[in-house]
Amino acid sequence: MKFLQLGLGERFEYEGAVYTKSSPMLATRDGDGGSRAIARSADVLPLGRDVPTTPARSGSDLQRFHAQVRDLVAALPFVDPAVRDQVLTQIDRLYREIADDV
Repeated sequence: MKFLQLGLGERFEYEGAVYTKSSPMLATRDGDGGSRAIARSADVLPLGRDVPTTPARSGSDLQRFHAQVRDLVAALPFVDPAVRDQVLTQIDRLYREIADDV
Protein backbone atom coordinates (compact mmCIF):
# COMPACT_ATOMS: atom_id res chain seq x y z
CA MET A 1 0.00 0.00 0.00
CA LYS A 2 1.19 3.55 -0.67
CA PHE A 3 1.59 6.12 2.12
CA LEU A 4 -0.86 8.31 0.17
CA GLN A 5 -3.61 5.74 0.74
CA LEU A 6 -3.33 5.66 4.54
CA GLY A 7 -5.84 7.58 6.61
CA LEU A 8 -4.73 10.14 9.19
CA GLY A 9 -4.08 8.40 12.50
CA GLU A 10 -3.47 5.03 10.87
CA ARG A 11 -0.47 3.04 12.11
CA PHE A 12 1.93 1.43 9.66
CA GLU A 13 5.39 -0.05 9.32
CA TYR A 14 8.02 1.61 7.15
CA GLU A 15 11.71 0.71 6.87
CA GLY A 16 11.58 -1.43 10.02
CA ALA A 17 9.91 1.14 12.30
CA VAL A 18 6.27 1.67 13.32
CA TYR A 19 4.68 5.07 12.63
CA THR A 20 1.33 6.83 12.82
CA LYS A 21 0.32 9.05 9.89
CA SER A 22 0.00 12.58 11.30
CA SER A 23 -0.44 14.64 8.11
CA PRO A 24 -0.51 14.04 4.35
CA MET A 25 3.31 13.87 4.26
CA LEU A 26 4.39 13.37 7.89
CA ALA A 27 4.40 10.46 10.29
CA THR A 28 5.17 10.17 14.00
CA ARG A 29 7.42 7.30 15.07
CA ASP A 30 6.02 5.10 17.84
CA GLY A 31 8.18 5.08 20.95
CA ASP A 32 10.10 8.35 20.72
CA GLY A 33 7.49 10.52 18.94
CA GLY A 34 9.95 11.72 16.29
CA SER A 35 8.46 13.10 13.07
CA ARG A 36 9.50 12.04 9.60
CA ALA A 37 8.52 13.17 6.13
CA ILE A 38 7.48 10.22 3.98
CA ALA A 39 6.93 10.33 0.23
CA ARG A 40 3.32 9.80 -0.81
CA SER A 41 4.51 7.07 -3.15
CA ALA A 42 6.40 5.15 -0.42
CA ASP A 43 5.35 1.53 0.06
CA VAL A 44 4.15 0.97 3.64
CA LEU A 45 2.63 -1.93 5.56
CA PRO A 46 -0.60 -0.92 7.36
CA LEU A 47 -1.04 -2.24 10.91
CA GLY A 48 -4.74 -2.78 11.67
CA ARG A 49 -7.49 -1.10 9.74
CA ASP A 50 -9.52 0.83 12.33
CA VAL A 51 -9.10 4.10 10.38
CA PRO A 52 -10.60 4.17 6.86
CA THR A 53 -8.13 4.64 4.03
CA THR A 54 -8.14 7.65 1.77
CA PRO A 55 -9.06 6.56 -1.74
CA ALA A 56 -6.38 7.19 -4.34
CA ARG A 57 -7.16 9.84 -6.93
CA SER A 58 -7.52 8.72 -10.50
CA GLY A 59 -5.11 9.94 -13.12
CA SER A 60 -7.92 11.42 -15.24
CA ASP A 61 -9.17 13.53 -12.31
CA LEU A 62 -5.67 14.84 -11.80
CA GLN A 63 -5.25 15.61 -15.50
CA ARG A 64 -8.54 17.52 -15.54
CA PHE A 65 -7.54 19.51 -12.44
CA HIS A 66 -4.14 20.32 -13.95
CA ALA A 67 -5.71 21.58 -17.18
CA GLN A 68 -8.21 23.75 -15.28
CA VAL A 69 -5.50 25.30 -13.09
CA ARG A 70 -3.39 26.07 -16.17
CA ASP A 71 -6.38 27.71 -17.86
CA LEU A 72 -7.12 29.84 -14.79
CA VAL A 73 -3.51 30.99 -14.45
CA ALA A 74 -3.22 31.70 -18.17
CA ALA A 75 -6.34 33.90 -17.93
CA LEU A 76 -4.98 36.03 -15.06
CA PRO A 77 -4.00 39.53 -16.12
CA PHE A 78 -0.32 39.35 -15.10
CA VAL A 79 1.57 42.52 -15.96
CA ASP A 80 4.70 40.52 -16.74
CA PRO A 81 4.18 37.53 -19.05
CA ALA A 82 7.46 36.06 -17.76
CA VAL A 83 5.89 35.73 -14.30
CA ARG A 84 2.90 33.91 -15.80
CA ASP A 85 5.24 31.55 -17.64
CA GLN A 86 7.20 30.86 -14.43
CA VAL A 87 3.97 30.05 -12.57
CA LEU A 88 2.81 27.72 -15.36
CA THR A 89 6.19 25.99 -15.37
CA GLN A 90 5.96 25.46 -11.60
CA ILE A 91 2.40 24.09 -11.94
CA ASP A 92 3.58 21.64 -14.61
CA ARG A 93 6.51 20.51 -12.43
CA LEU A 94 4.22 19.90 -9.44
CA TYR A 95 1.74 18.06 -11.64
CA ARG A 96 4.47 15.69 -12.85
CA GLU A 97 5.56 15.01 -9.25
CA ILE A 98 2.00 14.25 -8.15
CA ALA A 99 1.21 12.21 -11.27
CA ASP A 100 4.17 9.96 -10.49
CA ASP A 101 2.50 9.13 -7.15
CA VAL A 102 -0.94 8.29 -8.60
